Amino acid sequence: MAIKKTGRPEKAPEDTRQERIAFRVTLDERLRIETAAAAAGASVSDYVRAVSLTSKPPRPRRTRDSVNAPAISELNRVGVNLWQITKHLNFGGSIPPDLHEAIEEVRAAVAKLAGGDD
Repeated sequence: MAIKKTGRPEKAPEDTRQERIAFRVTLDERLRIETAAAAAGASVSDYVRAVSLTSKPPRPRRTRDSVNAPAISELNRVGVNLWQITKHLNFGGSIPPDLHEAIEEVRAAVAKLAGGDD
């Protein structure tokens, strides 16, 4: 007579979790994660897996592309000039008549480069 195997049935190979992801957290972050997992009635692994796979991911960081590099460099020069004007004003100089217009143009250019349409 064959002995019947008891216990949990084996998972299909595609359902077994064999990969591991490790990341570091501060003590406070660990305690917050553990508390949230306990409140959800889940293990820390199940909780982190569920949150990371179902929540909205952080927005990707923007990188400087080669198209904007010259514009960014030029804006840096403008910023230096504005700093020099500010220094001049702090030492009692007069305000150039077109300063406000120039500042608005710089703000508009920065917003356009930064993708201010978001």
